[in-house]
Amino acid sequence: MKRPWKAFSVFMIFALLLAGCCVVHRPPVAEATTPPDDQALKLLPPIGGLTVQQMGSHAVVMQLTGASLSRPEITSNSPDLIVFSVKPAYLASGKWERQFELPLVQGVYAEQKGEAVVFNVRINGT
Repeated sequence: MKRPWKAFSVFMIFALLLAGCCVVHRPPVAEATTPPDDQALKLLPPIGGLTVQQMGSHAVVMQLTGASLSRPEITSNSPDLIVFSVKPAYLASGKWERQFELPLVQGVYAEQKGEAVVFNVRINGT
């Protein structure tokens, strides 16, 4: 009769040790990053504006103006939407939107997201 309890005790000790090892070697939880405050954002390179021009029937030129801006990075490209971001950058208004009367471009929406400014360009794709 002692044997089942002995086997059960050994099993429980092994299970507790195994559970303890999993807890000890658990990867650290990522700390939540706080969004930058207004004063920190104002120190980032400012975006002055975006000019959109259609060149012929198949090309669009977008000119992004500002001071000391880094190179924009295209994050998404689909037939209806192009998304690009500039990081680090500061958009004074926080959000900006403009509609265009161009055959290829419907409008542009820009938003401050952390230290980056993300632009969504709605296009008339084929």
